[in-house]
Amino acid sequence: MDELLQQQSERILTELKQAAKIQASFLPRKFPPFPDRNEFELFASMVPAKNVGGDFYDFFFVDKDHLALVMADVSGKGIPAAMFMVMAKTQLRQCVFSYKTDVARSMEEANTELSKDNDEMMFVTLWLGVVDLTTGHVDYVNAGHEYPVICSSQEGFKVFEGIHGPFAAAVGGTKYTAGSFELAPGDILFQYTDGITEATDADENMFREERMIEALNKDITASAEDIDAAVRSSVADFVKDAPQFDDMTTLVFRYKGAVQ
Repeated sequence: MDELLQQQSERILTELKQAAKIQASFLPRKFPPFPDRNEFELFASMVPAKNVGGDFYDFFFVDKDHLALVMADVSGKGIPAAMFMVMAKTQLRQCVFSYKTDVARSMEEANTELSKDNDEMMFVTLWLGVVDLTTGHVDYVNAGHEYPVICSSQEGFKVFEGIHGPFAAAVGGTKYTAGSFELAPGDILFQYTDGITEATDADENMFREERMIEALNKDITASAEDIDAAVRSSVADFVKDAPQFDDMTTLVFRYKGAVQ
């Protein structure tokens, strides 16, 4: 019986590792992702709490001048969250391609589709922004997600408390309101999931937003990848050997300005 249980345990572990590889393949992992585009710098990463997770990021061109940026956190963890993550990522992409810069309409359509036959009542927090690379104008919609953090050369990183709506997928027919802001050349947009700010040390103290912003501001001239690394290093130093309870996902976007 012990041998049988051991075999089953090994098989499950092997399958989970395969699932993790499959999930990772759904996220863009090549950086720089668009080496022929000089208007921006971009880096993103996701570390699941378990073999597979529910967080995801995404970025893709809507057309030659507009880049979509996505950050999302599916409720729950493990295989169910990973499966729902794939559905949410695919559905949102389809909607953005359909409605372009009308981000509110994209979110409404994605919400409607994801809520159908959602008997488990899973939900997802989503932040979607579409950047006009010729001007730095960003149209965005926030479905229950963390506020982004934006860096200017004068003020450093600060939380941008814009328009905020309900999370997606649980209830069909939800209406969303879009917001907008401007990025000047050199400005940086940082988006993340709460696995960063809620990372906990052995004494159950949380990392929190203040420490994250302090880490972001250590060197605002650093590369997007190094800014991301500074945050993750700060989290690691804080939690030390405490176990990771939630997925940790980040995205760093620096707008360089239109190509002259």
